[in-house]
Amino acid sequence: HLDRPRVERRLRGEEGPAELFQHRPALAVQRPRLLHVASHRLEVRERSLEQRLRLAIAVHLLEQQSRTGKGEFVTYLTGAAAAYRWASLAQSGDGASRVYCPPDELELDGRSYAKIAVEEYRRGKSEYAKLPQYPLNVLSLALLRGLSEKFPCKAAKFASQ
Repeated sequence: HLDRPRVERRLRGEEGPAELFQHRPALAVQRPRLLHVASHRLEVRERSLEQRLRLAIAVHLLEQQSRTGKGEFVTYLTGAAAAYRWASLAQSGDGASRVYCPPDELELDGRSYAKIAVEEYRRGKSEYAKLPQYPLNVLSLALLRGLSEKFPCKAAKFASQ
């Protein structure tokens, strides 16, 4: 499709010959900034749906891996649980409230952590589905909340420590 006014100007000789940009620097192209580009509602809805699907797939994979106690998701949550435990122990030294308090004789493993995370996710599925974070981050939050719910700390326990 030709630009009719431009063709007519060219035929009348009002427009100079076309230039090749190879002989001189090309014009700078401005890229739109993130704040200047407004997302369309359909794009936002599509990203939200995509995020929920990713999360559902991650939960399904975590359920499968929890049966064997092996897999990258189980390993990730085991690392997160170790960090939560260390943070909780560090908080108990300065008198701050701990995040969760499992019984001393209880040994939790990757399988246990995965089951706790999945149970908590299912309990608050609608809330977790709204979070825009990476699925493993959402599941690690579910693990933290699940541990706090399953092993709450009692004030009397700190008096003896």
